[in-house]
Amino acid sequence: MQSFTKRCYNYFLVKRNKLIKFFLFRLTQCFKSIQFYFSVYVLREISIIITSEHGLGSKLNWMLEFLYLAEKKNIKVNIEIGHKHCKRNVCSEIFKFREDYKSQTKFRISIYRMDLIWGLSQINDKLNLKITRFLIEKYFDPIVFNTPPGNISEALVLHLRGTDKINESVQFTDEELLDQINDFISITTPKEISVFTDDYRLQELVRKNLKSFSLIFPNEIDINKPHVHHTEILNCSEFYSVNLKALEDLLIMSKAKYILKTSSYLSDWSIILGEHHRIRLINKQLPEFNYFPSSEISKISS
Repeated sequence: MQSFTKRCYNYFLVKRNKLIKFFLFRLTQCFKSIQFYFSVYVLREISIIITSEHGLGSKLNWMLEFLYLAEKKNIKVNIEIGHKHCKRNVCSEIFKFREDYKSQTKFRISIYRMDLIWGLSQINDKLNLKITRFLIEKYFDPIVFNTPPGNISEALVLHLRGTDKINESVQFTDEELLDQINDFISITTPKEISVFTDDYRLQELVRKNLKSFSLIFPNEIDINKPHVHHTEILNCSEFYSVNLKALEDLLIMSKAKYILKTSSYLSDWSIILGEHHRIRLINKQLPEFNYFPSSEISKISS
């Protein structure tokens, strides 16, 4: 009898906690939506900091959706990329808003989930590469950064997103991956190959099987040294170091002549910002995660 009573009590606690979390989420959703639409329709300008724990590519996608809304509503806007552990903008030196369109309001809304704002769920479906490049050119100063020495403009970028991305995209075997790489190399005949990855196993797979090619690892992972992934960020210092490196990789990849990539919003953004001669996607996003820009980049893969 005591055991049955204890199970019933534990069941009640679980249900109660779920109900509390649901209520708190709805309360936050209501509060954030009021803040958001007050800024849009009353202040006519909006300042947002994205504090999600998602990767940099995902948060840049959110930034794009807010830009699209600002364009449609003809309001001034300022969007910053932060983290729950860091409310400072990691992209301030690269994505600099033009003063004519930049919101000056000090009333800044922190958003960690897109579904906190009622009515924003369908914006991603309206985006494409043409609209995206128009928004970037209109709202931001020209993007300037110092490219590293080398011949990246004649190189093939190989971007292999591993780790947690396996939960969102079509899986592939090592043999399938190597077949794709060798086929793309035979078509493009690059002078060198720059390998970007967040997965030590994939890094070593490429190193072992492409010994005959000139390989460069700009962000080489040393198994004997600490390597913080974006899913492991615990403080502002880690957020800055991980995301500044991701931003640097994105910009370098954008300057390459060819890109062969796995499913990744980060390298999707390198395609948005770049002018690659040839693009190939190794694996696609799963249907439930197939948002823009991945949804469109898969169509121009060759």
